Amino acid sequence: MEEIKRRKIYSGYYERYDRKLFYVVCEATDCDTGEVNVIMQEYSLTRTMPFLTMSKDSFCEIVTRPDGRKVDKFKRNPDIPVSERYAEELKKQGLRGPSRRHEKIEEDEYCARRYQDSYTYFDYAKDVIDHYVIDRRRLDLCVKEKRLIGLFSMDDFKKMRSDVLFFEKALDGILLEYKDFFDERYRQKKSIRRYAADHDLNRGSVNYMQKKFYNAFAEQLAVRDKAENVSRLKPDFLKESK
Repeated sequence: MEEIKRRKIYSGYYERYDRKLFYVVCEATDCDTGEVNVIMQEYSLTRTMPFLTMSKDSFCEIVTRPDGRKVDKFKRNPDIPVSERYAEELKKQGLRGPSRRHEKIEEDEYCARRYQDSYTYFDYAKDVIDHYVIDRRRLDLCVKEKRLIGLFSMDDFKKMRSDVLFFEKALDGILLEYKDFFDERYRQKKSIRRYAADHDLNRGSVNYMQKKFYNAFAEQLAVRDKAENVSRLKPDFLKESK
């Protein structure tokens, strides 16, 4: 119960366990009972749907699928394309529209994302490094709770675990020279400006160091794929078809 109280419900799109999509507007507290409710609207491209309410306890509960797996009733999905018409309709009603893709979305254990979704090893390396801290916390939580949290599927869990463990092994081995840099920039969340000031460097030097770090890990990802005779990159034809 305490975990549910602490869980943040963001304005945005959520996918129910049965694949139906909903836009969550906000939380609202019943002034008589103090119960926290979630106000939402079923996603539709063709018609305006009525607003619905659900208790936060129900929204955050764990449900059992027909195959016996226990999953979150709702998972946040920041990848749904934003309809300008829908955002405008919400605005007219004095409600908050969905976050645009270029806006920074605060991440926690419940904010899902795609894994191994890059076209180049540099982008792949950057994605793993930039998200390592939250992915490691998410991995530990999934193992502890014995269920998927903030993940779309077991396949995503396997990809996340593989990348997290591989990065940790590389950071303690061939990437050891970057370990202190990683700890300060990503664990302690120091900005480039702050890191530069603490080490008497200019920001250009820190940017260069970070790029070298990405490139060094990108090389290791490529070596891993070659050794295993697989490719974890997205096919180029998908990029060309966009």
